[in-house]
Amino acid sequence: MILPYLVNPGNPDSDSNDKAQNIIGVIFEYITQKEVLFFMSTAVNKAIELETIHAVLSKDLADAVWSVDVKTLTYEYISRSIINISGYSAEEYIGQSVHKTMSQDTFGSVFKILSEEISSFESHQKKIRNMELELIHRTGRFYWVEIRAKLYKSPEGGLKVIGVSRDVTDRKKAEQEKEDTIVRLGKMIAENERLLKENRILTGLLPICSGCKRIRDDNNKWWPLEAYVREHTDADFTHTICTDCSEIFYK
Repeated sequence: MILPYLVNPGNPDSDSNDKAQNIIGVIFEYITQKEVLFFMSTAVNKAIELETIHAVLSKDLADAVWSVDVKTLTYEYISRSIINISGYSAEEYIGQSVHKTMSQDTFGSVFKILSEEISSFESHQKKIRNMELELIHRTGRFYWVEIRAKLYKSPEGGLKVIGVSRDVTDRKKAEQEKEDTIVRLGKMIAENERLLKENRILTGLLPICSGCKRIRDDNNKWWPLEAYVREHTDADFTHTICTDCSEIFYK
């Protein structure tokens, strides 16, 4: 049973921050519907009280714990640690519309997934959902969070979402840089292969007709010289006239 620790944490010590983050990480793995109701009716209120007493501990958490009302899509509760992630204080977040905290594309995805989850919830298929969302920082820049969220019904009957958010912006940047590097390497490899192919064509022995000067390819097809070069390389031709031919045709 993990909830009694959250509700009655005792005197905080030097390991309080680690314990708090660990409890956030495991709560979704073992929590039952009964525990969810107990958590929201008792633990959240207790957490608010504890945050007043232990504000420093709350602000130093790496993750943010939150609760959203499904009907209004507004934040009903969020831990003080949100300021380290978003730049906004918990007081500024509470009562804020979910739509105003994220990009338009992200909100569209969230709204679609939430509709699906509500249908599953009403069919008694309760599950934890992991997502990566693009949110808006106080400075106006976009940042990424990984959330773990779950639907539940409050004692009053209202449908809520409880979740945990973790800033993964640095990880997303690293992933994007890796993808960009792979794309660049792919282009470089393709270009290298193209150059090698051209080099083999231009440096190898080409069977050429001694009469019409056509070139035979590997499929025994005979090509006019210009057509062969255009087909097998990126080279093209411009037409001019040499000195010898000029004397023949124009004098």
